[in-house]
Amino acid sequence: MKQQTAITNDRHVQARFRIFTALVALLFVCSVGVAGDWPTYRSDAARSGVTSETVGPGLSLRWKYVPTHPPKPAWPMPSEEMPRMHIDNAFPAVIAGGNAYFGSCVTNKVTAIDVTGGEICWEFFTEGPVRFAPAVYAGKVYAGSDDGNVYCIDGKDGSLV
Repeated sequence: MKQQTAITNDRHVQARFRIFTALVALLFVCSVGVAGDWPTYRSDAARSGVTSETVGPGLSLRWKYVPTHPPKPAWPMPSEEMPRMHIDNAFPAVIAGGNAYFGSCVTNKVTAIDVTGGEICWEFFTEGPVRFAPAVYAGKVYAGSDDGNVYCIDGKDGSLV
């Protein structure tokens, strides 16, 4: 039974990874045509997930980023007693100033990607998993890590502020 549960959980992780990859690609494609930034998780401090921007017809995929490793939640099933809402089963991205930023709970880094071409601008390594989306304010990227630190990173070059 445990082996079957592990196989089922593996399939769920793989399915979530594919869905995440598709959503990130869609987010990047939509962001190219949208003028407004999405500087924090779900757009704003209220986590509304809403924008006043409109997207016109004729969207097309320009590029997509596929992470080397799928997300690895801190408490995967069936190890927890009760199912909970997991935040670290994806790499949520934020967008500001023409870049997309996301943290990785697998590689312990924050990555910046140019939204127009999909090139990696910089990567900043922490001493632990980055489980939540970073936040961007005034050209600085703020990211928390399981190492107990919150990092302030220069949004242009990825250096520690």
